[in-house]
This record gives sequence, C-alpha cells and structure tokens, in this order.
Amino acid sequence: MLVRILVQNPGSVLEVGQLIKVGDTQGNAMVRAGLGEQVDEIEVIKPTIPRVSRERGNPFMLPPLHLCRCGFVAKDEEELAKHQCD
Repeated sequence: MLVRILVQNPGSVLEVGQLIKVGDTQGNAMVRAGLGEQVDEIEVIKPTIPRVSRERGNPFMLPPLHLCRCGFVAKDEEELAKHQCD
C-alpha cells in the first residue's frame, strides 16, 4: 500500500507529503489515525532513469581487433606483423 503522509507525527522522521510503501495492516492503521492517505500507484509520477550509453571512443570498451593465434593482442597491424610466435 502506498501512503502519503499528511501530519508530522512527533518523533517520526517522515515528512509531510512524503510517499512511503508499507504493508496493508500498517497503512490502514495510519489512514484510520489520520496520519496519512492512501494513494494509487497510477497517480504517482515516477522519475525517469537516464540510460547510460557506452562511449565508442573508449578503447577499453572496444573489442580487440588484432589477435594472434597464440593469444597476443596487438594495438595495430604493424605490431601484429612484428610479433613472432612459435
């Protein structure tokens, strides 16, 4: 149950207007006592979470392009050509 706090209760850390999610028994007790009101979750506007995009310019996120069959990873084709494996 989603409850919006209406009255500041002495000794409580909850602020007026704050939304909290509680169990049905505790929520009904708060509503009966006049400390809060029940709110439908549909009415609450949830903040959008921005998606984190991976940068294409980050060399650590790009797959290695120059691999030798022995497992050596080269930065470019020239370094791969210089590499001598058994």
